[in-house]
Amino acid sequence: CLYIYFQEDTVKDLIVIKNKLYPMIRELEWDSGFFEKKIGRVDVSKDFNIIAFQKEAKSFDLVYVFSEKPINNMAELVDVKVTYAKNVQHYGLDQNIEDYNKNKHNYNQLLELAYLSGHESRFKKDSFFCQQAFKGLYKKWLDKNINEPEQRVLVFVENQNLAGFVSYESTSSEALIHLIAVDSGYQGRGIGRKLMQAVENKLTLPATLSVPTQKTNEIAVRFYENYGFRLKQTVYIYHYKK
Repeated sequence: CLYIYFQEDTVKDLIVIKNKLYPMIRELEWDSGFFEKKIGRVDVSKDFNIIAFQKEAKSFDLVYVFSEKPINNMAELVDVKVTYAKNVQHYGLDQNIEDYNKNKHNYNQLLELAYLSGHESRFKKDSFFCQQAFKGLYKKWLDKNINEPEQRVLVFVENQNLAGFVSYESTSSEALIHLIAVDSGYQGRGIGRKLMQAVENKLTLPATLSVPTQKTNEIAVRFYENYGFRLKQTVYIYHYKK
């Protein structure tokens, strides 16, 4: 197995402490099991050695490459992930927004909204993944949002239909949006803004709210910037395949 390049003194420290060097590519057990392919991940640093990486990557079907800067001529750029953040405020309540309740709300409508939220996802746009796999992934993501105690799902209900939803997780001082979408028949009515405000209302001040999206998702980017979010981080994501 080939290993990432380190400065000599760093290598000596690693050998003493861990008695081994770490491989450059970390195998992702969950992704590999779900997609039934050997999938790994590497985070590009200043010590990144592209030749060593390419040799090690031969044992993988797919490697996610995460970099804070663009990389030329190495792999397929599948996403420019932009993360926005803002200080939380409180707003007036909207009676159409409720916590999701499996005994009350239509799960299939919610699932379709989850698929809609991923329309710019690399798992949908990259032909390496079939559409069935994309849908399976987002279903698992949604189910985790529903069932995990630290995560919540809010829905916008109109005439017993789910017009939109948002899922998020939070701690005492910060929260992260996972998925958000508004049905195409209800767009343009400010429902997305109301959903974001509902999330903020659930949080205890002071707190920070963050949301990631794809740079190619221009409508979402414009919405977040107009809402008051500011760009926090940009990450370039590549898919390196056999």
